[in-house]
Amino acid sequence: MVSVQVEGTASPTLNMPEELKKYFGDNAPQEQAQPFEGLGSGVIIDAAKGYVLTNNHVINQAQKISVQLNDGREFDAKLVGSDEQSDIALLQLIKPDHLTQIAIADSDKLRVGDFAVAVGNPFGLGQTATSGIISALGRSGLNLEGLENFIQTDASINRGKLRRRAAEPQRELIGINTAILAPGGGSIGIGFAIPSNMAKTLADQLIQFGEIKRGLLGIKGMEMSADIAKAMNLNVQRGAFVSEVLPNSGSAKAGIKSGDVIVSLNGKTAEQFRRTAFADRHHRAGYQGQTGPAARWKAGRCRSDPG
Repeated sequence: MVSVQVEGTASPTLNMPEELKKYFGDNAPQEQAQPFEGLGSGVIIDAAKGYVLTNNHVINQAQKISVQLNDGREFDAKLVGSDEQSDIALLQLIKPDHLTQIAIADSDKLRVGDFAVAVGNPFGLGQTATSGIISALGRSGLNLEGLENFIQTDASINRGKLRRRAAEPQRELIGINTAILAPGGGSIGIGFAIPSNMAKTLADQLIQFGEIKRGLLGIKGMEMSADIAKAMNLNVQRGAFVSEVLPNSGSAKAGIKSGDVIVSLNGKTAEQFRRTAFADRHHRAGYQGQTGPAARWKAGRCRSDPG
């Protein structure tokens, strides 16, 4: 784990009522940009090239970025790229030397109940670790970010411009913590992390392109239910019911039709529509799944479409 320190200036938004703005036009009073400092945490994912994975909200609007290691050494860093939808950012240290990178786990192999440790730098106190378990996988629909497929843990995570890293006892990275549910302002043991597989895929795109080029399945619909199955005469109870297919989308070209139910995608069961519809959002446009086809039901029959 490393500490990420940022400096910059932010332009506050003047809270002027809309009915008054029309009288000022371009001459409306402006608030002066204010300097700020921020603190977060990150992990080294490539020691040779000095790549550090952190959160977008940590470096947002930063004009100067530095990274401090546990041994006290400090490096200037540049922003390779960031993604607001997933809250991921990738930094590169200037003149990296004698670094140690963390191993990245396969987050698809995680199970509810697995042990997890969150490590970070809360309030600048230095490296701090808290422990817990994985409470849930594939959390979505929380309206926290544009792209949601979270690991939920009960390891204590503090609010502010820092997020801790979830790691297994083998010291493997399983996720990048991004948010907490805290009605009272403090941690209540409900934290959310971006799965390591998703974070690594996004980081690879940032290295290659400097930005995220997202794929899109191009479907609209809802989660399957017993009522839909009965109405549509479908012999399936769970999956992603497709109500509309966007023209010229990947799904349209694959032959998916309105009324289909996607029951698996790339070899994984499709139980939630939101997760299925956004399954390719962290892959680049044009990505083709390597693990299997999409299986779908139509009027009582099942067929597979090439992945």
